[in-house]
Amino acid sequence: MIECVGVGNCVNFFPHNPLREQFELRYQVCVAELGWKQGLTAHENTEADNFDKPGTRYLVSRCEHDGRILGVTRLFPTVDELTEPGTIGQFMISESFRSLVTTELPSGPKIYEASRLVVHPRLRDDRDRRRAVVNELIVGYMEYALYKRLDAYVALMNPHYWKVFERPGWEVDYLGPETDIGGEVVRVGRLWVNEEINRTIRESTGLLDPVLDFGRTPDAIEQEIEQRALGYSPLLRQKIRENEVRKVA
Repeated sequence: MIECVGVGNCVNFFPHNPLREQFELRYQVCVAELGWKQGLTAHENTEADNFDKPGTRYLVSRCEHDGRILGVTRLFPTVDELTEPGTIGQFMISESFRSLVTTELPSGPKIYEASRLVVHPRLRDDRDRRRAVVNELIVGYMEYALYKRLDAYVALMNPHYWKVFERPGWEVDYLGPETDIGGEVVRVGRLWVNEEINRTIRESTGLLDPVLDFGRTPDAIEQEIEQRALGYSPLLRQKIRENEVRKVA
């Protein structure tokens, strides 16, 4: 399953904290390995930028055996309540890479920007497992888009990553040419969202069942915390409960 997490529902994944974990994986790959510096903040082994906001959503792939995360990606609305009607919102491509788009830049309530697609380095030499993680994230993109009734995603990726989407049948509508930026070739594209493409990529990947997990309800977590404290004195139970809640917060 893919954990779909944001600021508002992070507590639903107790005892894990996928929000922080995806920031940590991004730091490990984007900062420590790739040396990214411009336009981001690296702090306490986490990486974030101006587009990690309360309205941002993250898809997190987690290993069911050891609980460690295997891959992440970020979904960001291209407009918000402050965007003037008929104008382009503030998102990564519009703010930093507008010159790479040679046509009209898509933006609107039904268009999200996809970015920060990162796979854990420990899967680098395991091609089959890496592909399985990426395929599940791709299906997660589509499932979330249909859930939110989106029309499309826009993204800036290098050609290799675009091929990852095209392989299971999600064709890319390119919005500009390949461009070398600081030694890395990238290209802006649009991924249309509809039921036909959904069927195509699900049949291609074999992922026919829902993949998104929005976490447990607060009541279920509260019950688990209480169950963990059974068998202790009332005072100790209260201390255990307060400690667990503090961890989640």
